[in-house]
Amino acid sequence: EAVVNPIPVVSLGNDTSILDGDAIDLDAGSGFTSYQWSNGATTKTISAKTTGIYFVNLFDALSCLRNSDTITITANPVPVKPTISQTGNELLCSNPSETYYQWYYNGTLINGATSQNYTPTQDGIYVVRTTDANGCVNVYSKGYAYSTTTAIEELEGKNISIFPNPSAGIFDIDLNYSNP
Repeated sequence: EAVVNPIPVVSLGNDTSILDGDAIDLDAGSGFTSYQWSNGATTKTISAKTTGIYFVNLFDALSCLRNSDTITITANPVPVKPTISQTGNELLCSNPSETYYQWYYNGTLINGATSQNYTPTQDGIYVVRTTDANGCVNVYSKGYAYSTTTAIEELEGKNISIFPNPSAGIFDIDLNYSNP
């Protein structure tokens, strides 16, 4: 009596997502004499860079066809780098379509600061990092220097000179203070 063993199927891994411009290497494994990928490639490995369903037909030394499973690759758009603006005492992240926000103060994560806007409690450098609906985490925003200073001390009775006038954009300020 002949025993027929099932032909093993080559696994290409779980479906996955990448960012536009990135790639994921798919490997059909060794022990085959030829490879025919769904994208036309005939190598053992391919670099998948675009959205699609990938599979490979494999032939062994006896010219027997072996099939792989399929893998779906989704290439998501690269998230936009967040920017910060200020309205009153509130900081606002420019990316309203993101699904998750995390704010940082002077490089330290602020616990619970996970909204599109944040009201700082102290002067310092604030950054925000966002995550989009595809789970892609953005790079950090540029640091935003937040200050609660709203006015400059009045300089009544003091002489101020600004020169040269006109200027090419660089000038000096001389404060001539007189002690009463």
